[in-house]
Amino acid sequence: MHAELRATLTNYRFTLIAFGLSIVLLCALPLYGCRESEPTPADAQPVEQAAVEMPPQMPPQMPPQMPPQMAPTGQQGMGQPIERKVVVSEQVEQAYSKVLIAISERKTQAELLQVQVPIHGKLTVEQTEPKLTIEVLNFLPAFVMSEDSITSVTSEPLNPAAQVKISGEVDWQGWLFRDMPDVHPYPGERYAIVLSGFVKSEQPAAEPTD
Repeated sequence: MHAELRATLTNYRFTLIAFGLSIVLLCALPLYGCRESEPTPADAQPVEQAAVEMPPQMPPQMPPQMPPQMAPTGQQGMGQPIERKVVVSEQVEQAYSKVLIAISERKTQAELLQVQVPIHGKLTVEQTEPKLTIEVLNFLPAFVMSEDSITSVTSEPLNPAAQVKISGEVDWQGWLFRDMPDVHPYPGERYAIVLSGFVKSEQPAAEPTD
């Protein structure tokens, strides 16, 4: 009987051991499965960084360009003069024959003489030192200027102007205005030269300059 009891206890002991091992295995399997499911550092895929678009680089701003000076054709002065076509109608060409040019000492403002120069003609002034040569290129009795041309709106003397070329003291080309002598004046240091009047084709006498 003692032998049967001892065998029974031994079997019971083996049964408990087997049951305990089963419990241990059942608990360990989930942990092992979880470890296999986790990616190892070697298997981990690198995370791609999202590309960040940089705003396009804007070119440096240039300072605003200043417009060229609105000066008549060939007029000397600040800035680059704009070339404009001088348009003279046949009626104006036939209406006037000469212009009157007054020459004075710039320092004393004393008038030296007044000369008549034919339109499209040339005159050398012998009384000045150095001798001045005055050439009249065009005469407009009613001077007007647009973006691309210079002309006369009428043959009436509303704004008389003469385009002249002067040499001797200073080589200069520009417009002389009878009623606005200080607009683009002749730049000589010794002599002041202004448009003082004009001569119409049908009359020999000079037009009054008042």
